[in-house]
Amino acid sequence: MDVRLTGITQQFPGTRALDDVTVAFRTDEVHGLIGENGAGKSTLVSVLGGSLQPTAGTVEIGGEPVVLASPHDALVRGIAHVSQEGSLVPALTGADNILLGDEPRGVGGVI
Repeated sequence: MDVRLTGITQQFPGTRALDDVTVAFRTDEVHGLIGENGAGKSTLVSVLGGSLQPTAGTVEIGGEPVVLASPHDALVRGIAHVSQEGSLVPALTGADNILLGDEPRGVGGVI
């Protein structure tokens, strides 16, 4: 499953967080995002993870254009985003927060 983001722009009121970003990821690669605070790293990951919908641009998975309208849409396509925040739901354990939205279901599902 190769993933390609092409011409991604993310505009917020008064701020353009991403400006025509193009990047491709292959399943046999490891990537790191490096940049100053405010460079758009978290915004790019949020677009890829379905938490944000880009103002412009396209996302392709396996060569097919897709709309990642929610984190669940990304998750069913094999893309998961773990927030840099310490915990999304303070009442849950670390493991529960990591699996949030993809908890084991059915007989024998144990975290």
